Amino acid sequence: MTNILFVHSNFPGQFGFVAQALLARGMRCEAIASPTGRQMPGIPLSRWGIKRGSTPGIFVPAVRAEADCIRGRAAAECALMLRQKGFVPDLIIGHPGWGETLFLRDIFPKAKQVIYGEYYYRAEGGDVGFDPEFGEVSVDERFRVHAINATLALALSEANRIVCASRFQASLLPPIFAARMTIIHEGIDTAAVRPNRDASLTLASGRVLDCSLPIVTFINRRFEPLRGFHIFMRALPKVLA
Repeated sequence: MTNILFVHSNFPGQFGFVAQALLARGMRCEAIASPTGRQMPGIPLSRWGIKRGSTPGIFVPAVRAEADCIRGRAAAECALMLRQKGFVPDLIIGHPGWGETLFLRDIFPKAKQVIYGEYYYRAEGGDVGFDPEFGEVSVDERFRVHAINATLALALSEANRIVCASRFQASLLPPIFAARMTIIHEGIDTAAVRPNRDASLTLASGRVLDCSLPIVTFINRRFEPLRGFHIFMRALPKVLA
């Protein structure tokens, strides 16, 4: 039997469908997550907890690296407990975004690692420095953003394979990782996300929205420039006209 270990701060996160598929194929799966992780049927979940916070007054560009190492150590303690109870993975599928995959090679040296390449930070054209309207990014801010990649690069260097969900995300990674990178779209659950011609929504005013008229929506978890909210609002007069 093949043993699979999923590691994601917010498990299942992007790994839900993959986990279900591997479980259905008879593979033994376990997962490591932060306290926000959710249990999936058939997959035991170990949650790690933080025993300390960041060092007060630490050099600002090093804040994220230290926090990632703290989380990585906490996740590694969960991995140690799994090893002690006899679970040794053949394959680790992990999200490195919060540092939790950093030390897994030291716990499971023979396990292959597939690491999710969701985002590699840059000081221009990414989540900062994307719109000249907001002015230039300061030198200190550039240093801080660039330093976020310190532990991320370390985690990616441990990967046997890096999976990105889109060409854009893949384009953010340094060329040195290209040989180990694969683009695999996350997929869409078309059984759940599909047109419903009978759908309707009654607003507080009593007006009913249905499929008889075009409806323009802007959906995001935050209304901020990074997610294009200011551009959407400026476009509305022309759209409504």
